[in-house]
Amino acid sequence: RQVEMAASRARIEVALAALPQRPRKYRVFYMLDALALTATSAQDLDAIKRDVADFPAPEVIVTGHADRLGPTTYNDALSLRRARQMRDILLGAGIAQEKIQVVARGEREPLIQTPDNLSEPRNRRVEIKVR
Repeated sequence: RQVEMAASRARIEVALAALPQRPRKYRVFYMLDALALTATSAQDLDAIKRDVADFPAPEVIVTGHADRLGPTTYNDALSLRRARQMRDILLGAGIAQEKIQVVARGEREPLIQTPDNLSEPRNRRVEIKVR
């Protein structure tokens, strides 16, 4: 009976090891109207780059966001610049360009709902999804 249980556990462990890793998500936050990361996000960036680079055969989606301060067209362009900047940082960490998709959402998908023309630091971000 114990031998059967040990063999069963071994098969389960092999099957679990063969499963793909769960997707990972990261967020980095930006200063107002800038491509500069907040101090905390700048500190986290090296760990994020290592983690993404260590992911086996990653597919990465980099999504830029902006807060609702300023015109929608400006925020669309700013969120795209932020996403492209993060893509370039990941390229520098060794992620292949064809594995990175860049998306810009502007002010359309806020973490924190705010009225128009209100600054919200948590909405100024790039989200990195790795699968």
